[in-house]
Amino acid sequence: MERPLLPGNFYDRVYDRIAILVKECGSAAAFARVCGFERATVGAWTRRRCLPRADMVAMICAAMGVSSDWLLGLSNERGDE
Repeated sequence: MERPLLPGNFYDRVYDRIAILVKECGSAAAFARVCGFERATVGAWTRRRCLPRADMVAMICAAMGVSSDWLLGLSNERGDE
């Protein structure tokens, strides 16, 4: 199934933001531990196979101290204001 086209390549922005957070944690395994996910789940994101569900976006934002707008590429402001 082909992905719908969204302005500014939404998918790449989300994957890129996840990659930034994984790098900050030092590894995908460390990111998974911090956020409370299975390593395989994070692996699917880093391989760009699927996007996190809404509940997982909330968990990432809470664990990493970033806003959902930043994680979804809708803002360049990283923190929750």
